Amino acid sequence: NKTQYGHPATREIRHILVASKSLADSIEQKVKDGTNFGALARKYSKDLGTAGNGGKVTVSEGHTLPGLDTVAFKLKLNEVSPPFATSYGWHIVEAIGPVVQATFTPLAQKEGEIRAQILRLKRDSAWTKFLADMRKEFASTTRYKPGFAPKSSATS
Repeated sequence: NKTQYGHPATREIRHILVASKSLADSIEQKVKDGTNFGALARKYSKDLGTAGNGGKVTVSEGHTLPGLDTVAFKLKLNEVSPPFATSYGWHIVEAIGPVVQATFTPLAQKEGEIRAQILRLKRDSAWTKFLADMRKEFASTTRYKPGFAPKSSATS
């Protein structure tokens, strides 16, 4: 289960999210003319979670908006994407950090933990089966004092 014992690739980016292509094209031109990307993000981005810090965010591959994910990991360092659309609107992305490759913990380091987890699951399953078998076996001979009977067989 590599996903359980690993970390996806990550990258630090800045992004601007706007509602229209025309505004996105205008912002792209301002970036090309040398306007600070962070300042433009603070002024124009409708992503309230990142606009305040200049659009800066660290994205994890496979854990963000699909179109944004694709663009963020294909850009070269310090490269700015052309505007692109997603279901949220129009985005412009600037890659401000290198791609940090995905990592996986070697099996040798996790083998003991995995074996213990499997043992717990087997033990819990055996205990549950044992209790169910005992309830079934003694159901016809078990008597309760008044007021002590379980409300239903599901809770006993």
